[in-house]
Amino acid sequence: IEYNGYVGFQKVTRYPEMMNAYEYASLYNEAIHNANPWRGASAYSQEQLEAYRNGTAGTDWWNETMRSTAPQTSHNLSLTGGTEKVKYYMSIGYMDQGGIIRSGDWNYQRYNVRSNLSVEVAKGLNVELRLSGRFDNRKKPYNGDNLFRSAQMAIPTYSMYANDNPDYWGAVGDMANPVHVSDSDDSGYEDRLRREFNSSLAVTWQLPWVKGLVAKALVAYDYTNKEWKTWRKDLSEYTYDYANEEYIEKVVNTAHLESKLENYDKPTYQFSMNYNNTFAKKHNIGAMLVWEMYNDKKNWVTGTRDFAIGLIPDLDYGDKTNQEASGKTQETAHAGLVGRLNYDFSNRYLVEFNFRYDGTYKFRAGNRWGVFPGVSLGWRVSEEAFFKKLLPDMDNLKIRASYAKVGDEGDFDAFQYLDGYTSHGSYIMGSNGVTSGMTTVGMANPWLTWYESKIMNIGFEASYHRGLISVEFDWFRRNRSGLPATRVGSLPTIFGESMPQENLNSDINTGFEIVVGHKNRIGNFNYNVSANFSTTRIKYDYVERAASTNMYDDWRNNTNGRYKDIRWGKKVIGQFTSFEEILNSPVQDKDGNRSLMPGDLKFEDYNGDGIIDDNDTQPLGHGATPRMYYGLNMSGEYKGFDLTVFFQGAAGHDIYVSGDILDPFIQQGLGNGLAIMTDRWHREDPTDPYSKWIPGYMPAARVAGVADNRSSNSWSLHNASYLRLKTLELGYTLPKVLTKKAAIGRVRFYINCNNLLTFTKRDGLMKNVDPESNSSGIRYYPQMKTYNFGVNVTF
Repeated sequence: IEYNGYVGFQKVTRYPEMMNAYEYASLYNEAIHNANPWRGASAYSQEQLEAYRNGTAGTDWWNETMRSTAPQTSHNLSLTGGTEKVKYYMSIGYMDQGGIIRSGDWNYQRYNVRSNLSVEVAKGLNVELRLSGRFDNRKKPYNGDNLFRSAQMAIPTYSMYANDNPDYWGAVGDMANPVHVSDSDDSGYEDRLRREFNSSLAVTWQLPWVKGLVAKALVAYDYTNKEWKTWRKDLSEYTYDYANEEYIEKVVNTAHLESKLENYDKPTYQFSMNYNNTFAKKHNIGAMLVWEMYNDKKNWVTGTRDFAIGLIPDLDYGDKTNQEASGKTQETAHAGLVGRLNYDFSNRYLVEFNFRYDGTYKFRAGNRWGVFPGVSLGWRVSEEAFFKKLLPDMDNLKIRASYAKVGDEGDFDAFQYLDGYTSHGSYIMGSNGVTSGMTTVGMANPWLTWYESKIMNIGFEASYHRGLISVEFDWFRRNRSGLPATRVGSLPTIFGESMPQENLNSDINTGFEIVVGHKNRIGNFNYNVSANFSTTRIKYDYVERAASTNMYDDWRNNTNGRYKDIRWGKKVIGQFTSFEEILNSPVQDKDGNRSLMPGDLKFEDYNGDGIIDDNDTQPLGHGATPRMYYGLNMSGEYKGFDLTVFFQGAAGHDIYVSGDILDPFIQQGLGNGLAIMTDRWHREDPTDPYSKWIPGYMPAARVAGVADNRSSNSWSLHNASYLRLKTLELGYTLPKVLTKKAAIGRVRFYINCNNLLTFTKRDGLMKNVDPESNSSGIRYYPQMKTYNFGVNVTF
């Protein structure tokens, strides 16, 4: 009997900091004067500014909506036992993970059970039954993903309640009050339920009349049921009219329900023969043949209704006007024959041949099946007599290579080999009223088939002095051909028919991976260290496209023969330092640069025509997918104590921080702004148009921002390379002399942390952005640090 459980909490790694009320009000006044330096009035008075400064007015929306820590806990109990004839394993688990929403209405719960039973029915005949189930429940407030946007947008000079009256939630700008909508009792909820059942029954028979021959039959059945319910409640917020002493209602949401059910089931049948034997003590032969077939079926139904009275979240209680219903059934079928033949001589020379013969429902009969062979070779040099004499402490040196052709049905739409029609909207036909319409599915393509990958791998592995030093290296290359594409631009627009997918495109992926390890024992101290590094790049080989119209079009838009993940944008060569520099620079605002101010981004005139426009875009970065991954794993044990340290990192990619998040006030003045705007270009005296300009990191503030400053450019593109302490775990196992007295086999206490430290560039906008985020608008559920305190007990 084994129990493993922990309790812990989560904290945000990094997240953008927004302006407080004083910073917002001061900057808003400044932005007004920047737009019209001779305007005397300000949006906020000195008395208001002082109240925001000393904290007697204003709201910290992030702090009011989010909590600093969120709880989590996990518990698992398992039972293992049996006899020589019967073996069993059973487990049950529970996990509860809270979100950082202060209301506590963001939550994930999981229950799981598993049971494995293996019985030797007769000599050489075994039956194995595996059953498992899982129940997931994900909850969050209605439109919860927008909570982070709302918390960023909410203007900090506004109060949580209109006229500070808790009976009236206050309107806080362009989006809903984040504290209000974070409470499911007020705004509604989004529930995601998932019920999953997996099972398999396998019979294995070691045939008595052929040594090493094993027959196996397996039947599996997987079933998943999903239930979504999105309940949007009536939601109103208010402003207070002090002149008339009345509350003005602003309707944010009206009641609406969307309910969806989905069922998925997948039966699988597998029959195999395995053979392994040794002849003359040196010749090892293995063979396998597997026939597998499976089909999966998914059906779903969705219903939506508006509610005049939003009290009971069931479709029956909604309005019949504007109600909608939809549903679909999808079924697939696959089958395949897999074979393998391997031989090794004296554990030195290794060769393996394998093949797959796969079939899919997507293509017509003539193209439905594909044969995909492969071969791999290996040479254990360390088993050679000459090598043992030359390097007797070298435990293992193996050189290997492989080549295979692999098929993939990919993202092809099914049944494109058939002509036909599909429903398409509704039409009014004479006096017959509304009738459903049909449209052609487009041209058929009877030649569509699998796309193929030719995969090559060359590598070696070596170990010295029982793992004191070890290394493993692999170089790989994958050439894919027949990728799906449609002839859209390569045919004239007068063709008049929608084209099907074809096997047209191709790409090439190359890279290598290396792992270096070291393990040793010094007295009572055992330790293990391993480091890994991998890099890969994918290049377009051929991309179906319209012919280039000129040299610029070919350079800008022709991706054939180019690497993927190339970012384009304008190159920033600095920030304007004076109006004189602005007037003597190429025009970039389409208005003679009259809208520009010191601190605005200055772009390179890439084509030298004196105008900054789309023709000045150029390659800037590598894309959001890292080209390199690396890690360091260290572990050690000493007199009951154990320590695990795992570092993980990535490089060769970047993050765009762009869009309206770069405006001084998000969404062109409708919301709050990033706290980094306090480090900006500004006049020494914002009310004096002749005062000295003070340099800063961000451009000068304007209420609606400047389109060029929030465009895709090199200034808003940031190196996202990082190294992260992914896991740190310290454990202690009680001495057996203590646990034995309590009839306990083993007790281990541990503390572990995840995402504890992150090393990356922290300049500018990256200061508060997690490097593993890929949200250019930096509005996402934050990456979390976790701290757990747990125990393992074995009886």
